[in-house]
Amino acid sequence: MIPAVSPVRRLLSLAWPIIIQRATQAVVGLADALMVAPLGEAALAAVTTGALNTFVVIIFPMGTVFIVQSFAAQLRARNDWIAARRYAWYGLALAVLAAALAALLIPAVPIIVGKLESPPEVRTLLVTYIAIRLLRVGPAVATEALVHWYG
Repeated sequence: MIPAVSPVRRLLSLAWPIIIQRATQAVVGLADALMVAPLGEAALAAVTTGALNTFVVIIFPMGTVFIVQSFAAQLRARNDWIAARRYAWYGLALAVLAAALAALLIPAVPIIVGKLESPPEVRTLLVTYIAIRLLRVGPAVATEALVHWYG
């Protein structure tokens, strides 16, 4: 007789790759913070705040490309490989759109950050950091789309 596997254990066995993948976004922010910590409090404040702010921007398109996996899996189950392939392209198109929107947001970053109540040095560093991180939106969403298509 095969021992019964608890639903929680079964769920965790399916979810661990996604959990690890999501945790990497936090690790990027942590790695940035560790690298700039020797530069002082202003740099550390800018990086930690900027990492959280850019995560808020990137999570919506990254979450949207989760849909790719559902449709691709259904089409693969029907052996409709051509239609399944189309969803990889849809995910990549969404990544291009997200990258374009993030690039359009970059000129507004100084205005948005200017409304924060923080020292001028932190604001200057924060604007630079967020602008650089926004350039990463497209590749991050594209990676998510392909991961979910292959998943």
